Amino acid sequence: FGVPRFRLPLEVLEREIDTLKKLGVEIQTEKTLGENFTLEGLKQDGYRAVFLGIGALNCTPLDIPGEDAQGFLSAIDFLRDYHNGNHPETGNRVAVIGGGFTAVDTARTAVRLGAKEVFILYRRTRDEMPATAEEVEEAEEEGIKIMYLVSPKEVITRNGKVTALRMVNHVLGERDASDRRRPVEVEGTEFTLATNTIISAVGQQVTLSAAGLTVTRRGTIECSDTGATSLPGVFVGGDAATGPGSVIEAVASGGRAAVSIDKYVAGDAAYLEYDPELAQVEKEKVILRVDDLRRRQRVDGEKVPAARRAADFEPYTRTLTEKEAVAEASRCLGCGCGIGCGICERICQSFAVTPAGLDRFALDEDKCVGCGMCLHLCPNENIEVVPEEDS
Repeated sequence: FGVPRFRLPLEVLEREIDTLKKLGVEIQTEKTLGENFTLEGLKQDGYRAVFLGIGALNCTPLDIPGEDAQGFLSAIDFLRDYHNGNHPETGNRVAVIGGGFTAVDTARTAVRLGAKEVFILYRRTRDEMPATAEEVEEAEEEGIKIMYLVSPKEVITRNGKVTALRMVNHVLGERDASDRRRPVEVEGTEFTLATNTIISAVGQQVTLSAAGLTVTRRGTIECSDTGATSLPGVFVGGDAATGPGSVIEAVASGGRAAVSIDKYVAGDAAYLEYDPELAQVEKEKVILRVDDLRRRQRVDGEKVPAARRAADFEPYTRTLTEKEAVAEASRCLGCGCGIGCGICERICQSFAVTPAGLDRFALDEDKCVGCGMCLHLCPNENIEVVPEEDS
């Protein structure tokens, strides 16, 4: 419900759900953990494993005066109301606090619901925004104004209603635990922004009603890398495990948990395997070994002009044609060795190198003696020798 329809049309979501139903998945709605059922009750009912994908649906409070005023909303509630058809009244001026995907989605939704001026207020600079540059650019094209290096101090009200937001300017200081420079208030720079509605999108917390689970200091459910929790047979993934993240990260964590559940339930007969951990390749090295290829721009998705797309909730990008998809895929530089000469295989006296598909070779680390012959004779310098503890 939190993804606006211009980014994820409901019919697409319905198709995904129908696919699950056709696979035999039974879906029960309006059931609340801790009220309609419990983890222990599910086990007593014969379920051998449980996966929790409950998300992080509580908005993190700002802890400033005036948060209880009429016209102060959480982004989660705002997007949920829109999704359910209860379009909230925003007035002409809307201020959205935050810099992530939720903040940008909220601001763009407010524009489509009729707000004349929409501001995104972010305490760091554009380079530190969690939302991607493309999302931010599209928001600006639709008329949304972004104020950087500011944070809220107080919600100003009249007769219990929001009238303005008092803020303060920042500069960036030393780097914090997130490896981003920490915003520091600049004394004497407070100012006021008039607004009818303030929407907070500064973070989300897990609503946990499942007794017996270990919780981290951040309020997320403690689990291993494979999604296993402190309770045997109970697994977790997505925002409930990591805190607010992207849809892609949530899907990936669900995939890992599925493998864990398969191994937990089936034991030695388990079919699924975890995706291998892959090292990131330095793109400069890949480019150097294919430097004879002509650089080509990505295929243009032909987005709808900003003024027109901001007028409704219709998707504004189209699907690529088959010809365009092939052209886009052909831009890939490829992560094979480049020429597939096979020198590494032929010279290896330990028979540790074997073919693994087109332009690819696999290394059996148990057979490799680390002589370095393949390293020195590879014509493309694609091979590296690293200490075992760093591999």
